[in-house]
Amino acid sequence: MQEVHSITRVTAPTSLPFAAAVAAFESMLDEWDVAVEAKLVGEQATWGEVVEYVDKVAGDIGLMRFHKVDQGAITSLSGQSKECALYLVGNPKTANGILDIDIRAALYVPFRVAILAPVAGGEAVLVYDQPSSSLATLDHPRLHAIGEGLDSRMSKLVQAMRASSNR
Repeated sequence: MQEVHSITRVTAPTSLPFAAAVAAFESMLDEWDVAVEAKLVGEQATWGEVVEYVDKVAGDIGLMRFHKVDQGAITSLSGQSKECALYLVGNPKTANGILDIDIRAALYVPFRVAILAPVAGGEAVLVYDQPSSSLATLDHPRLHAIGEGLDSRMSKLVQAMRASSNR
C-alpha cells in the first residue's frame, strides 16, 4: 500500500552563525539520558517515575533532544565544507499520548529538526516538518490538537533562539 500526503516544512532563520545556533539549540533543549532510560526500563519504573524524569528534562519548552547526527562533520571530509546537523526531538509523555491513539505515529515521534547554514559561514536556519502536518497524515482528529501543541513548542523554541541572537 502506498499513500501520498502533503507535509508543511518550516525553515526558520535564527540570526545566528551555525556554531552559535547549535550551541543555543542544545542549551535550550536538554538531552535525554539513555542510561537513565535503561535504568527506568530495567527497574520497571512506574509511569509516574518516568513522567517525573521527562518533566525534568523537557524544561520550559516541553521538548528534549534524543540524538544528534553531525552530518556536516563527516561530509565535509569530502573537501567541501558543510554546516548541518540533524536532531531527533520530542517528549516521551507526549509521544505516549500520540501512540495510544495511533501506533503508526512512531514514524513521526520523535520528529527531526535540522540546523544548517545554506551558505558555509552564513546565517543558520532551523528546518523541520511541522509536527501537526505529519500527524495529520494519520487522519485522526484527536491528533490534531496534540500536533498543534508540538507546533507551538517549536515556535517557542525558534523565538527563544532568535532572542538569544540579540544578547
